[in-house]
Amino acid sequence: MGRGIRAAAVIAVWGVLAGLSGGCGMGSAIGGGAQGRTGAGAGAETGAPPEAGAGTGPGTEAGTGSASGGGAGTGAEAVLHSGTGAGADRARLRGLLLQTRDLPDGFSARFREGWRLPFRPAADDCRRVLEVAGHRPSAAAPDVRVTATYPGDRLGELAGVGLESHPGPGAERRFTALAAALDRCRVAAAPATGAAADRETLLAGSALALDAVGDDVRARRLSGRVNGYPYEMHVVLIRSGRILVSLVHTGIGEVDAGRTQRLAGFLAGRADDLADDGDAT
Repeated sequence: MGRGIRAAAVIAVWGVLAGLSGGCGMGSAIGGGAQGRTGAGAGAETGAPPEAGAGTGPGTEAGTGSASGGGAGTGAEAVLHSGTGAGADRARLRGLLLQTRDLPDGFSARFREGWRLPFRPAADDCRRVLEVAGHRPSAAAPDVRVTATYPGDRLGELAGVGLESHPGPGAERRFTALAAALDRCRVAAAPATGAAADRETLLAGSALALDAVGDDVRARRLSGRVNGYPYEMHVVLIRSGRILVSLVHTGIGEVDAGRTQRLAGFLAGRADDLADDGDAT
């Protein structure tokens, strides 16, 4: 009985949050086409956690796996979003997301399509940074880019990941610009007005200290309410050689900074492995 009530509550919470994300648009999936977009059902479209249900069809397998650090599930590659660039570089980035052997405990290796913002950012700096981890890139995003979302086992927990590859010193320049924008992101979402005023959405930025990973790292906490529910996200930028990693770790209520640190270390390690293979310059 208690489990059924909890599941109903989760569905209700994410149904409300999803109402704000519908205007953020939709992206195409690598190797999956329309099937990759629609087969995953409502869970993948709204960012609902596994226990809220993810629909049926071919894409469901990739979005409803148990939370663990095991190998990638069947169909996982079909939910990876990508930039327009082609060739070996993009395949290497896809490979990084598929290497889930050391994924921190509590996160599902059967990941979903790219992360979707559950609100419209109030400031350009916040939007610019958050789009890097999302499935819908900004105009400044490079051609060689992939995104995915790892569901966590805590209420509303998701880890949205974006990977970019830049030639020469491009990753360092982009990291510097995005880190400055992240520092300026003081209010990510403004209070609602009019008919929506009773469903407050307000996220304020504050410092988030993480141990060093990669060549450079910058992090910030955004916390408050989304559509009236307590909500928090940790936004992390990592540079390793010519690879730029963006992580958005979200959840209902408070998000565990220790889990964010472990995710950051996992992603930096994947990017370092690529550099060790001689791909970085």
